[in-house]
Amino acid sequence: MEERFVTVKDKNGKLIAKFSNKTPALSNSDKKNLMVSPTIDITSNGDSTLSFQMFVASEKWQQIKDPQNLYYCNGRVYTPMNEQSYVYIGPVVNVTLVELWYLLAYKYVQAHNVDTSVEALDDHTVKILPKTDTKFKLTVNGVQYDDSEVKDSRGVVMPRGSAGYALWAILKGSGWSLGVCDVLPDGFDAANDYGTFNVESDMKDVLQNVQYVQQLYGGILDWDSENKVLNLRDERKEGTDFNTWKGYAIRKGKNLSDYPTITWDNNIITRLYPLGNGNLNIKKVNNNKGYVDNFSYTTDIYESYLQNANIYDTNDEGGQKTLKFWGEQQVAKYCRPRKSITYTIVDSRAVNDQKHETFDINHIVKAYYQDTESGAEVTELLRVQHLTYNWFFPSSDSTVEVGDKISNEIELFYQVYKQTENSAATDANGHLSGSDIYLEVPEEYWDSLFGGSFGYASLQTITNLHAEHETENTLAIADLRVYADDTFATITSFTSFQEWTEDEFKESSTRIDQVSSALSAQIELEAQHYEESLQYTKESVANLKLYVDGDFAQAQLSAAYAYADNKTNQVSNALASFESYANSTFATTSQLSSYTTYSAVGTLISQSEASIKTYADQNYASITLSATVNSINSRTANINNAGGYMVISSDYSKIGYPNAGQFFIYNSGLVSLQSVTAEITSSTYMRIYSGGSLYIQGKSVYWSNGYLRGE
Repeated sequence: MEERFVTVKDKNGKLIAKFSNKTPALSNSDKKNLMVSPTIDITSNGDSTLSFQMFVASEKWQQIKDPQNLYYCNGRVYTPMNEQSYVYIGPVVNVTLVELWYLLAYKYVQAHNVDTSVEALDDHTVKILPKTDTKFKLTVNGVQYDDSEVKDSRGVVMPRGSAGYALWAILKGSGWSLGVCDVLPDGFDAANDYGTFNVESDMKDVLQNVQYVQQLYGGILDWDSENKVLNLRDERKEGTDFNTWKGYAIRKGKNLSDYPTITWDNNIITRLYPLGNGNLNIKKVNNNKGYVDNFSYTTDIYESYLQNANIYDTNDEGGQKTLKFWGEQQVAKYCRPRKSITYTIVDSRAVNDQKHETFDINHIVKAYYQDTESGAEVTELLRVQHLTYNWFFPSSDSTVEVGDKISNEIELFYQVYKQTENSAATDANGHLSGSDIYLEVPEEYWDSLFGGSFGYASLQTITNLHAEHETENTLAIADLRVYADDTFATITSFTSFQEWTEDEFKESSTRIDQVSSALSAQIELEAQHYEESLQYTKESVANLKLYVDGDFAQAQLSAAYAYADNKTNQVSNALASFESYANSTFATTSQLSSYTTYSAVGTLISQSEASIKTYADQNYASITLSATVNSINSRTANINNAGGYMVISSDYSKIGYPNAGQFFIYNSGLVSLQSVTAEITSSTYMRIYSGGSLYIQGKSVYWSNGYLRGE
């Protein structure tokens, strides 16, 4: 095994101590100076730490404990300057160091490219906009730069409005520089707000601004702390060195020491409603649609809201265009299942004849695992997202997590109801701290509240209240999520009850989503029931959606029922829906009822539909009725005020059948029969007044026992 070192230097680069994994026979006093288990733990787009243990009384510890010292290990540099760097437990100190880029949290910057004669800027304001006039040069800490000077380490110019342009400015003067930045979408167009974001902050340190840019534009932060270089890489751009497999594989019989843990995230979203600051939406720039779709994995619609409070209304559609682009990026992440695989491996990188088999965080590796359902061996190229190993003895204690799950993916509920600057603080998992939750429960109700029975709580701000109760053949779940801040309030509730036997399964559930703000209010209610047995499968769903804002009001109501005969495999579906919409210029409704039947092989047996559509504005009103059976026997009637006429269109029309009927036409009215066959029968009585007319058209026209009179 090769010799490995942890080197400690003072802030000026002077060598203080050097620790090695190769220790010859030592005296007991010398053993006290050992660095024990230096362990590297690093997460993609997340924390990077080096931890170890030492004896407090050792001479070496006394030499290296200055918090300004720097630790060099495996191509990275670490610093003790963090909140819990030294934890003393009896005679031992547990040391946790953070990677050097963490010190950017102690630096601030002023960067802008705006007209300072009209923009008020504080000493630590960042205001980098994509569409400002180029005469307003990029200015960092008072020094102006031409756009042609803003380049990454390859010499590629970073255009205004790009992630690289913002990072270059934020890092300028910090001691760090921009490396490779290839996060630039195809078709980037700052003039039309495609691929751009406004980067604006006040009194945020350099590290917060760097992370802010990454959250806006995406990509993976690839830190080189030895050379103080930051790369921002596009994890989806094919053909780049960052996305190329370099030969390392993880498989049984080679370096895998235990069964891998495979975790699937099936939280699929194919229709996303992006929201900006103040519930800004994208309807104005998206054909009046407030959502973006991605059906690259499935054509089924799974909806959700996602908010980015850092995207504002710019009063020129720029904010909406930016929000749409951001929404398209996010739905591309969530539109398919994502997985992560955690391996416990024998890390052979320290073995001399296997030193070529190297890998690191963010690298692409070939992962082998067994499909638990089919038993087949599966091979995929996946990215290293989390890595933990003992630097001195990596073969003894190493884990690696790989996957296609986005490493900085934020839990959807927390992101939808994202906190503002004044909101309650959250931890790294997006949960509110205990000091921000007010939960008042009488002692006599405590057990019953969390035992799945009954209780009550007074909540000021809470992320999740959950109750669950399970027996041998039942499962009951109740979930309540509540959030309120200075821009909106929301409640999401969910209940479910399942019951099963060897031959039968039943489940009922309800869901209610409510959101209110100064601009809009919306509520969605859904109830579902599902039954499955040897004889049949039944499913019913009822849904109500209400939305109001200053521009329009909309209501949607639907009920659906499906029945499958598990013996004949014949399936019947029934659907009834109603939708209404009203704004300052018109109102409309749409009602539909349908019934379809399919055979065991999916062949359509029968299909019938009936619909009513109404419309009214200041000058026009109409109603259309339609009925269709098997797409052949079709009936349509339209009545409107444009000329006062009624049109009946069908394959076969009868008036006055089966009983005598009467039609009266007044004031230039018109009845038009447009059919293959038109028949007027059974003593139909038709009277036309004041120039009214009757128009009959068809291949065959029959008139029997009818009476027509004009007055």
